[in-house]
Amino acid sequence: MEKTKFKRRMFAVAAIVGMGMTMTQIAFGKESFNAENGGLNYVLPADNGYYFLCGGHLYFWNGDVTKQAVPLCSRPNCSHTTEDCVAMIRDASRKMYEVDDGFYVLSTWPREDSRTGEKMMPIWRVEKDGSGKEIIAEIPEAGSVNYTIFQDKIYYTMEDAQEDGNYQFSIWQMSLDGKDNKQIWQSDLYSGYIDTLQGIGDWLYVSENGCEEIIDWTNEDNIDFEKLPMRTNLYLYQPQAEEWITNPDEYKKEDVLLSIQNIYQDEIYLTYYDSKAEIRKVWKKGFDLEDEAQFVGEFPRKAYKWDNLYGYTWPDRNNENENWFEIYDHNGTFVQKIDLYPYDDVDIVSADEKYAFVYWEQVQDNVSQDVIGVIERDKIATQEATLIQLTKGMNGNSFER
Repeated sequence: MEKTKFKRRMFAVAAIVGMGMTMTQIAFGKESFNAENGGLNYVLPADNGYYFLCGGHLYFWNGDVTKQAVPLCSRPNCSHTTEDCVAMIRDASRKMYEVDDGFYVLSTWPREDSRTGEKMMPIWRVEKDGSGKEIIAEIPEAGSVNYTIFQDKIYYTMEDAQEDGNYQFSIWQMSLDGKDNKQIWQSDLYSGYIDTLQGIGDWLYVSENGCEEIIDWTNEDNIDFEKLPMRTNLYLYQPQAEEWITNPDEYKKEDVLLSIQNIYQDEIYLTYYDSKAEIRKVWKKGFDLEDEAQFVGEFPRKAYKWDNLYGYTWPDRNNENENWFEIYDHNGTFVQKIDLYPYDDVDIVSADEKYAFVYWEQVQDNVSQDVIGVIERDKIATQEATLIQLTKGMNGNSFER
């Protein structure tokens, strides 16, 4: 990404955070995902364990905390460190979807089309038994891309750059085999970011942040970014009827459009940040559009919902050797504090009645490694819960460039 464009994208992210929109809010439950930032479909439950995507590898874990997860590859004597490994997807995005007996994963490492010379990003299908993988579709290379699979269709974003330095997003719909492709939506905001692109219930949810007017990037040093007319829009799309709804009233409270925080089982958790009070106000509602949102509570930090518990991460800014995950019940009663040090930037990415799956990055030999671990639910009552690492930190992005 060129330097100027990088600066502009950082402006978009900073503007979103300034509006109270957190970029990495996490969700729980068997139908859970990180709704912000496009949805983190890290963990998919199975009858005999769990599948998850981490560090460019697909893993299977049998649920035994005394054992590590294994790469989803059945090739004999495979080292799981080269591109021919079934489990490895080069520069894999942080989302995967289960379709029939396989997993769909987007690689953001482009391949050149032999016919057109255009750079395309492949969507891989990995067999559920680890026996093989194949490219089933491709989408054009983009500086920022978001994708999801919903009702047997692939949906992805395209970044439409303009000569004046601004850019807008469009959304495209493609068949699972990649043969049929059409544009279904065009943004009217500029130089922003699409947070959410995810199917929930009967609707495809799209959350976009951006500027209402074209930005004069030729005069970038004199732009007062705090005075730009930034806006957040929520769009819902019904594929069968090909119907779009913009900013439905069911997603507004106190004259504020709520952001999708997470999904917990069959409920959507919505939030906005009250900057004056420095608290996050949270509502919940069902999947049906007509369901009334119910107020949940106010939280001092990003709250992780897990069964009948809530948790907060509390890095001690005055002591670099402390980082905690504090767990409370719904009445606000303290239950347990789990020491996360030496890990930083820890997020809970999914959870069910047994485990919370925890994601973090660790540095090894000057290389950042994506890692996943778990916290056991039944150990919390006795205050014995600890963070258990499941992967060794193999890096799926460490190929020679």
